[in-house]
Amino acid sequence: MGKNIFYLIIFVMIAFLVMDLFFIFTRKAPFEIVYYRTNMEYDYDGNATFTTVAGLFFKDPKKRESYREAYLKNSKETFQEYFKKVGEEVGRDIIPVSFDSTVMVRSGILEISETAFLRNIAVKKDGAIDTSMGSLTLNIVGDSEVSLKIPEGATIVSINPTPTSIVGKTIKWRPKGPMLFPQVIFKRE
Repeated sequence: MGKNIFYLIIFVMIAFLVMDLFFIFTRKAPFEIVYYRTNMEYDYDGNATFTTVAGLFFKDPKKRESYREAYLKNSKETFQEYFKKVGEEVGRDIIPVSFDSTVMVRSGILEISETAFLRNIAVKKDGAIDTSMGSLTLNIVGDSEVSLKIPEGATIVSINPTPTSIVGKTIKWRPKGPMLFPQVIFKRE
């Protein structure tokens, strides 16, 4: 009888472990990204203003409200930690100078707007500015657009990946999936 209880306990522990692993690997985010827009405006000193708008759809309004509250409570700290880690990965000290965000619900979509000014986000070298962030990938889904604006009086030296369009000093991408962070090298005309 003692052996049977021991085997039963081991079986129950293994069953719970398998169930936990199943839920961990199949768990999805409680939302779907409906749209994502980011605009990056660079200057000649390697600084930039990033403005991002994302629309998140939650099937469960309670989860939407819970996410909204958590975001409002932690967004600034999360943002600063994120760029500290990115800076470590790309080997430069990226300094978030300012951060502002708004959160609202429109037609059942949680819309998050963020604007940040980042110092030292690009590299200055030999009179050119390089926006590359190494192997950092933007995981973009839904209806998305990434745009990067170079300063007036600048000329483009190179762009990677290939943009969808270039209008004036604004370069745009409309990716359908993950995209390498844009590397645009520009210099004064």
